[in-house]
Amino acid sequence: SIFYHNLIQQKWFAKIINGFFLLQAAASFFTVALFAFGTFTFLFYDSLPSWLNQLGWLDILSLGTSAFSGIFVIYGVLKIRHSRLLAYRQFKKAMLISIFLVQVFTFYRDQLSAFFGLLFDITILLALNYMIERERVELVKIQINGRR
Repeated sequence: SIFYHNLIQQKWFAKIINGFFLLQAAASFFTVALFAFGTFTFLFYDSLPSWLNQLGWLDILSLGTSAFSGIFVIYGVLKIRHSRLLAYRQFKKAMLISIFLVQVFTFYRDQLSAFFGLLFDITILLALNYMIERERVELVKIQINGRR
């Protein structure tokens, strides 16, 4: 569409996309770093911090899947300058991991906040699907014009 084509030509568009997904990845990795730091202190002080003692196996699985999702986000951010389509596909993988893994553990703990998180993730996924489709159409147009 013309709207999308004009939008992606704006320099701020890629910055906003990158910023959004970087914030999401940073939050995931910050949480995992706190967990790792708390575990690391156990080696020196023979006791876990009280907040780490309260983590259950669901919390640990949630942290791990969140970090797994963050890996795809970082990869997408690194690729966005070279290929928006590749970057968007990585972001989509991250959102699918969030929906099907992270949200499952979140729902188990707190259904209300998980519901809003799920709605947010689905909204982002729908936007990414649209952006991926527009990028594919643009590539097909370029390929058709290149053959003439």
